Amino acid sequence: MIMNRLSDTVQISQKRTEEVRYFEIRNTKSFMASLLTKDTFRDFELSSAQITTFMTYTVDGAMHEEYLAADGGDPDPGEPVRTPAGNTHDDDGKAHTGVFQMTPWPLAAPVIVSLIRGKTPPLSMKIILRLGNEPAAKLMSKADLSFPLTDIKGLFLNITCDREKVTCITGTSLSVFTTDKSVEHIWDEAAERFLGAFTED
Repeated sequence: MIMNRLSDTVQISQKRTEEVRYFEIRNTKSFMASLLTKDTFRDFELSSAQITTFMTYTVDGAMHEEYLAADGGDPDPGEPVRTPAGNTHDDDGKAHTGVFQMTPWPLAAPVIVSLIRGKTPPLSMKIILRLGNEPAAKLMSKADLSFPLTDIKGLFLNITCDREKVTCITGTSLSVFTTDKSVEHIWDEAAERFLGAFTED
């Protein structure tokens, strides 16, 4: 089921590490339908995407909530203001975890579909998803971590599609350097369970 385990740790900054796990999708038709047209990935948000057809589209998943505001774009002053780091700040200035850091995948998926609609499949497509803050916190809530949950900046699923295969690679982002691999192991195991139906022959 699992093609390979990349055991090397990649340094992505002096105080940040990432460890990944590689999965090759066998049931590509079912996987792509689940990704693009069903609610299977509803707990994720879009970090970024790159799609190549006759030209290349690059999508930044940063969410501009003011665009979606019902009052024409001005955020409700009574609502918490979400920061780029995915936290919210109430009027007292105290920060707490927000639901989304980037655009929720159910909002982003139709946009991606509109870019690839047609008889000819894209030459390549790379989609980076981040597990939403609430499901991520729930997943890690029972872990015996040596650092606070706020140091976990993201649990990622990197999806790469070309005309030959579809692969998924896990990734984690931490704000501190640590030798504690609990986050990586928990996320790898969760991803394996989540992708299991798509990786079996």
